[in-house]
Amino acid sequence: MNYSVMRYDDLSVKATCSIYRKPNQATVLHAILELTGTAFPAENQFDCLHQAISRIFSDASFRDITLVWKRYFVSDVVNQAEYLPSGGHEAVSLVQQPPLSGAKVVVWLCGMENVGVEETYGNGTLVKRPHFSHVFHTQMHEQKGTVEQQTKSVFDAYRSYLSEHNVSLESNCIRTWLFVKDLDRQYAGMAIARENVFRKRKPHATNTLYCQYGD
Repeated sequence: MNYSVMRYDDLSVKATCSIYRKPNQATVLHAILELTGTAFPAENQFDCLHQAISRIFSDASFRDITLVWKRYFVSDVVNQAEYLPSGGHEAVSLVQQPPLSGAKVVVWLCGMENVGVEETYGNGTLVKRPHFSHVFHTQMHEQKGTVEQQTKSVFDAYRSYLSEHNVSLESNCIRTWLFVKDLDRQYAGMAIARENVFRKRKPHATNTLYCQYGD
């Protein structure tokens, strides 16, 4: 694993990058982009981060890498969703989790070497590699019902989406990520629903990451 820090002072952006390169294996890039200055509006902060992303993938070190997914951690998801760019094929997540720095937004992105990226329906992304494919789906949520009912609804929708690509929780799931509001109060219902889904189907997932987000 190689680590580097890229600074774009004119944009007030710092990118902390880690890149995995090994012969006969796919190169994978992870990067966290954060603002070094926060005294300007949210729209401008998003714009600076997007310009920095473009520069990263134009850099000679990363030209063979394609952006696969990016995850925005934001301070106000309702009012900031409009600042996300359209037209990309990568998977995009939007998480209500204010950055500790006081910035309005931080971006975590992932890129892979020698892949094709295609959009599918309903916020889905298909990443094709020579011998297999990655299936991504983002922004799945449910607002109606109890947290237990919401969790079940999300998993049902996800299973339906996976079946469209001939994959399943039973055969292909490695790890699940759940972003939960008020985790201390909502954990029990969410955990019960998740346990019921996985007990019935016994997939390969051995752990779940429960991530709380703020108001």
